[in-house]
Amino acid sequence: MSGNRFPTLTHVAVAAVLATVALRALLWPVSPNDFWWHLATGRLIVGTGSIPRVDTFSWTRAGEPFYDQPWLSQTAMYGLHGLGGVPLLIVVFTACLVLAYALLLRLLSLRTARAPLSAAVIFLSLPASASGWTFRPQVFALPLFVAFLFVLSDWRLGLTGRRPALWLLPPLALAWVNLHGSFVLGPALILVFAAGALLERRGEPGSLRRLLGWGAATLAATLINPFGPRAWTFVAGLVVDPAVRSLVAEWRPPDLATAVGALFYAYAALLVAVTVLSRRRPDATDVLTALAFLGLALTAVRHGVWFFLATIPMLAAQASSLPALARARGHGRPGRRSLRAAALALTGLAVTLALPWIKPSLPLPESARPLLAPATPVRAVGVLQRHDEAPSRLFHSEGYGSYLMWAAPERKVFIDVRVQLYPPEQIQDYRNLSAALESERLLDKYGIEGLLLEYRTQTPLARWAIDSPDWEVKWRDSDSAYLIRLPQSGAAPSQESP
Repeated sequence: MSGNRFPTLTHVAVAAVLATVALRALLWPVSPNDFWWHLATGRLIVGTGSIPRVDTFSWTRAGEPFYDQPWLSQTAMYGLHGLGGVPLLIVVFTACLVLAYALLLRLLSLRTARAPLSAAVIFLSLPASASGWTFRPQVFALPLFVAFLFVLSDWRLGLTGRRPALWLLPPLALAWVNLHGSFVLGPALILVFAAGALLERRGEPGSLRRLLGWGAATLAATLINPFGPRAWTFVAGLVVDPAVRSLVAEWRPPDLATAVGALFYAYAALLVAVTVLSRRRPDATDVLTALAFLGLALTAVRHGVWFFLATIPMLAAQASSLPALARARGHGRPGRRSLRAAALALTGLAVTLALPWIKPSLPLPESARPLLAPATPVRAVGVLQRHDEAPSRLFHSEGYGSYLMWAAPERKVFIDVRVQLYPPEQIQDYRNLSAALESERLLDKYGIEGLLLEYRTQTPLARWAIDSPDWEVKWRDSDSAYLIRLPQSGAAPSQESP
């Protein structure tokens, strides 16, 4: 584009969307749940030179078989942490999100030839999809999913004017299967697009044969991992595991009564409304993709992000033919270049200031300034590590277990977020004890000697233990409490304050 036309509305719209993605990721503190156990496992893999096959982190399931599928993500996380700590990891995860949405925006722009409209459609989807941006191995998979979508859309529609790069799919699948369990969605997309092509009778038979040939190679690539076909059986077992689905909130279907569920259904309703009102008849492939990923998303909240990414191209294509928008074409006029240049500069400045090396020093709200979520028990675990007689059998929340695995690996955990490792009976006991139900019996059952409690999820037990003469408070702040069990009741409690 010539210099006298820079910047246009297109540039501003694209920058605004990608900056919004980056700011949402950069301003959201790292939660203690999934991040730390993956980092701890990466350290274990690098330290031992092998992928763990049994659990070594807990005292309740020590030595039990454990399947560690995202080993490559964990190793990468640990390596990045060694280079630049948590700040570098935040930036890399943010870059993965921005890359995914940049590829998606390019796909939409090629399909609609209207970049500002494409940017607006993505912007509307962000409130719903952002709930799936937790910093964990799944983020590495998001750009791979969109890359599959891009290549397959190019094969179907000839968007780039070049021979579609189907050869990219097997190497992408090879990386994906070692990064995250969502790798099964790659071959699934190929099947959906092949079925759509048959229904649309689009393209030559040889073209479909090429897709199926590269699809077979892609499927074979997913078997190149340390566990072979077991990678598939593990994912299938996890998806249908009744304990996981009943006990973990993000594995439950979206609930309209929650904010995340309401946003999901609002986006789905918007997709249906735009499709009905559009002058354009949706392609069979778009409809099949929407139905397949809607069915997946209705099974669990955590699958919603794939539904949004997979259907945004359909939403943009249908929106471009809405009567009210069909007449509003154009790619942005060059007028008021100074205002647009200023908008780009402010966007760049906002992202720069949100970087984790700068953000903590800014006068931001307390919820946005720290790199780690306030629920991360940094100080409480510090007290635990300094305690010469710290208990060996500690009870805590799932999220605290994840952080303990990283920050205090010498202290084995009672439970953590690896729900598939723990039997349903223990998970139910964990929930009952956290609610102070049958406290004495459950404490005796597991021989628990110490409590590291999270007020947000374990308030009843925290109140019970603090008021009990059988427990001594070693640490207490607004988020957590650390207590040890006294050999006999009536001992005077001591407390270490912040």
